[in-house]
Formats: sequence, C-alpha cells, structure tokens
Amino acid sequence: MKLKDSLRDPSFWTLLAINLALVAYYIYYQTGFRTLVWIYWFQSGIIGFFNFLNLLTIRNIKPGSFTVNDKPVTKDSQARWLALFFAFHYGIFHFVYIIFLYGITDSKEPFDFGLFKISVGAFFLDQLWGFIRAKQWEKTNQTNPGTLFFLPYLRIVPMHLTILLPGFLKAFSHLTVFLVLKTLADTITYLITEWLYGKPDQPDDPNVLRSIRNGQR
Repeated sequence: MKLKDSLRDPSFWTLLAINLALVAYYIYYQTGFRTLVWIYWFQSGIIGFFNFLNLLTIRNIKPGSFTVNDKPVTKDSQARWLALFFAFHYGIFHFVYIIFLYGITDSKEPFDFGLFKISVGAFFLDQLWGFIRAKQWEKTNQTNPGTLFFLPYLRIVPMHLTILLPGFLKAFSHLTVFLVLKTLADTITYLITEWLYGKPDQPDDPNVLRSIRNGQR
C-alpha cells in the first residue's frame, strides 16, 4: 500500500482523531495517568486480538514466504498455526506488561471509567474496520504470514515506550508532551505497518530469491 493510499484511509484519520481527542480531554479535564495507561494497554491488546484473527483466517498466502522445520509453507491451513503461537507470545508480553503497569500506577488515583469505555470502544471499532479491509485486500493479494506476525510489535513498541516515559521520569503531572509523542508514534507506525502489509513481494526469480537468502545469512 502506498503512503498516499494510507493517508486516504479513513481508519488512519479515525486513529489520529481518537488520539487527539484523548490529548484534548487530558488538557481540559487533567484526567489521571492511571486512566490513560489502561486505555492504551487495552488498545494494544485490541491490536493483538485482531492480528490473531487475521492470522487465523489468513488466505491467499504467498507460497514459500516462510518455512516450518525448514520446509516451505504452501497452504493457508499450514500457516494458521502462527495464530496460536502469536496469541501465546503476545499474551505473555502483555501479561508481564500488566504486572509492570500495576507497579508504576497509583491504585488510589481516580479512574475515569466513562472515558475508558468510550476510548476502548472507539479503538475496537477502528481495528475492526482495519480487519475488514485486510480481508478484502487478501482477496486479490498474496500475504506473507511471517510479516503479519511481527507487524503489531513494530507498532506497539514505540507506543508503549512513550507511555512509560512519564513513569521513568516521574512526570505524571506533565503528560501532554508524552501524549503527543504517543500519538505520533501510534500514527506513524500505523502508516509503516500498513505500507509493509501491502508492500509488493520480491520477484519469484530463483536467482533473486537466492541472493536475498544469502544476504540474510
């Protein structure tokens, strides 16, 4: 997918609008760090959930785009085991992360449940729309399951780093700059992942593929 196509994508503008609305809400109401942290944790979980569904329902894979036990995978059904492995791997990551967040947030700080419900719901609908678009894209394009497996990490790692910065710097009362950084990280890496997902595959010429493999060793 080209950058200009991503910029015309309603999902991108919805994502940007949700993040900017949270920034504006924080500036106006000065809602606490605890509320924002859990909103973004659930956003990250939603991203993983829909990527799991994407892997589970994958179709039209590019034959031989990845291997299992040194054997190229050629069927969609063979690729779906990645969904279970992704769920386990992503789940462990977020389980450890949730324990860490409990340690850096103040349980006595007020929690804005109304903002939480609206924000998480908006992120869920945004990801649902992205999932539908991905399934439409797969009808006419071949998919690399290996690339799809790692795309959520490319997006959420920068996002979580900006979330955690206030905790490390003890700057809970000055979150605006970090919320802006989180918005930038989220939207920019969204564009990158969309570009990678829709990036044309390498030519099937054996010499080209051989040179690529040799260069990766």
